[in-house]
Amino acid sequence: MPDNEMIMAQHRHCLETVFQCIEDHEAEDEELITNALETIVNLAPLLDLRIFSSSKPSFIRMTAVDRLLKIVRTPHPVPEVCRKAAMILESLVSEPQNRVALLAP
Repeated sequence: MPDNEMIMAQHRHCLETVFQCIEDHEAEDEELITNALETIVNLAPLLDLRIFSSSKPSFIRMTAVDRLLKIVRTPHPVPEVCRKAAMILESLVSEPQNRVALLAP
């Protein structure tokens, strides 16, 4: 996936912004959350979290998975939001290159 890593590194900030949209899923606009989750669902099979392990702090590296888990644990008025968050987590965990990044403290 070298081409994918290069493209994702170039768009790291964009990905972080999409994840920040779901940071406060209870206060944000429902349509914004749904659109952000749909975007991440579509990108999840292509995401390689290793690109976020650079020395520069990364929102994704630090809290994205926590935010996704929060959405799954906290009942959301729209069941589709919880389902999509669970799909993202499943997709991220199923990729071997992401396991180290997800299990790191």
